[in-house]
Amino acid sequence: MDLSSEAILLHRDGVVISADDQTAAMFGYLATEMIGMPVSSIIDEHAVRADNGETPCVHQAIGIRKDGTRFMLDLMSGCSCGARRDRRSTDPTRILIVEDDAATLEAVTRLLSLKGYSVQSAKDMKTALELAHGNAFDILLSDITLPDGTGWDLLHQLRATRPIRAVAMSGLSNARDIQRSESAGFTEHLVKPVRAEKLDRVLRHTLNQPAP
Repeated sequence: MDLSSEAILLHRDGVVISADDQTAAMFGYLATEMIGMPVSSIIDEHAVRADNGETPCVHQAIGIRKDGTRFMLDLMSGCSCGARRDRRSTDPTRILIVEDDAATLEAVTRLLSLKGYSVQSAKDMKTALELAHGNAFDILLSDITLPDGTGWDLLHQLRATRPIRAVAMSGLSNARDIQRSESAGFTEHLVKPVRAEKLDRVLRHTLNQPAP
């Protein structure tokens, strides 16, 4: 299955060589994690329908998730015979991402932007507070260990001026740190690395919670 220049998943000799983050998230991976994977492990070229009963058109394929379920995968945007990208509402969720690792910050920002979120990012507490001063956000997605403070301190300062939901995403994994995040007011404490599918699910869940 060689895909056109409009494809969102590219492969050579049966091995994935390129995928965007939105496509990778459908399978439960980050785009970088899919590079080198055999196409046969993620695309069922012989399937006639997805698990929900939908039949693919010529511009769609059946993708296989990690758990074995099959779903419709669009290979081309703008298809008149039914291939469509999933779009969010015209009022996207506003997220402030705070992460001091540049590569992680760029990857998560790009991933969430592709999934339809309105994203602003900061590499430290000072920048995050400056952004929050002039902008309203629905969710704070923050690392805990920052160059000039902690995610716990940041959330405390933000909530002193306005309500905001919060999710921690950190390399800290011991029970004491996770409990401290909960006590600080974070809805979830995600331990890195976090799968794109899980991050999106947690953000959706958090958005449905009342802002403290």
